[in-house]
Amino acid sequence: MALIEVGMPLPGVFLFFVFLKIMLQLLTDHMFRIQYFFLSFASQLFHMPNTAGFLRRLAGFRLVFLALVIFLVLNGALFALLSLYPPLLEWLWLSADRPWGILTSAFSHVDPEHILSNVEGFLLAAAFFILINVNNPPRVKRRLSRKFFLLSFLAGIGANLLEYPFALANPEISSFGASGIVYGALGIVFANALQQLPVHLRVIRKWFGTKKGGISRLNKWLREVFPSLLAFSYALSILLMVFFDISGFLNVAPEVDIFAHGVGFLIGFLGFTVWQLLEGEPGKRQRRRLRRGS
Repeated sequence: MALIEVGMPLPGVFLFFVFLKIMLQLLTDHMFRIQYFFLSFASQLFHMPNTAGFLRRLAGFRLVFLALVIFLVLNGALFALLSLYPPLLEWLWLSADRPWGILTSAFSHVDPEHILSNVEGFLLAAAFFILINVNNPPRVKRRLSRKFFLLSFLAGIGANLLEYPFALANPEISSFGASGIVYGALGIVFANALQQLPVHLRVIRKWFGTKKGGISRLNKWLREVFPSLLAFSYALSILLMVFFDISGFLNVAPEVDIFAHGVGFLIGFLGFTVWQLLEGEPGKRQRRRLRRGS
């Protein structure tokens, strides 16, 4: 692909940063209301009458919600800007003569289908992460949320950083999109689900071994068994795709940057796993707490 030198349109950049500042200020001012609305809706969806209690269980995931807000705002703002001025993409993408694309390309989209698929993927990864960890103690939720927040964006930027030498070797290469961040988040959730899998299997086995029925059994299923089933099915699905349909998992197709997909996933998976190990034995302490709560 031949690259065309594109100058930076100063009025457009100024308006973009003004718009971004206003959006960030509004989201900061109304963060609690936004979080309360979505969690209240989730509470009704799961048929839990005690909304306040349900919100308290999800209070430790504020950094996950912040990651969602940052992801949506940056990708949405740049998509709007690129819709108004498409040639700007050549200034934002990652290529041999655009080293800043290591950062900017991770939030750049011009195709509605492309940005919608990445937004959907990141939303699902965040939802899985919350549901899998919803029964953890508050301190554990906050610690895990911090890892999700940092490693998700690090995976996308890290994948671009590792891809840049290939762009230098082949100046025709250029790439853009948030897929590295999305696959990084998927890798984090996969590592998290594998780490807690023994606990989730124990919860599932215990629930199927009980004979008690009625509303209390349904509530227990929603509170404890559903997150465990989700963790088990997610881990199993990723394993099956990696071993039996790796091309489908990486979305191998013409003009698709599978390097960012694979490397982003590995950074998220390995980063979360190593971070957990460096903290000592958080997994064992976490499993003991979950056993007492089940």
